[in-house]
Amino acid sequence: MIDFLSQRPIGRTGISVTPLGLGGAPFGNMYTAMAAGEAEAGILASGAVEGATYNYRPATPKTLERVRRIEAVCTRYGVPLQAAALQFPMNHPQVTSVIPGARSISELEQSVRLSSIAIPVDFWRELKAQQLIDERAPVGQA
Repeated sequence: MIDFLSQRPIGRTGISVTPLGLGGAPFGNMYTAMAAGEAEAGILASGAVEGATYNYRPATPKTLERVRRIEAVCTRYGVPLQAAALQFPMNHPQVTSVIPGARSISELEQSVRLSSIAIPVDFWRELKAQQLIDERAPVGQA
């Protein structure tokens, strides 16, 4: 999954490493993948619900609000939050694969389904416009 929530830049790539992965902005775990397993076990898998976790701790009100804003964009575009978290790192030319860390056949099948959902480039542009992901993050072509 992807981490859009906290950021430490990786050179001039437009990507940041976070406890949840690489992403540059809001979807935890978006890099190291958008780093496999963590988003599924945390807020990017559950959404901004009571008891959601971020980086293995209860999500802060600030994190919950940011994820709610991301969820609102997801709803407008009909994009599942988990699909965005899974696919975000694949937009970067230096990322060649994302390993979601499935613990069962059903989780593997869900990851395949989520990775196959078409996400419009305007979705990513809106996340940038709302400063929910880094404006330098690569987001595909129109």
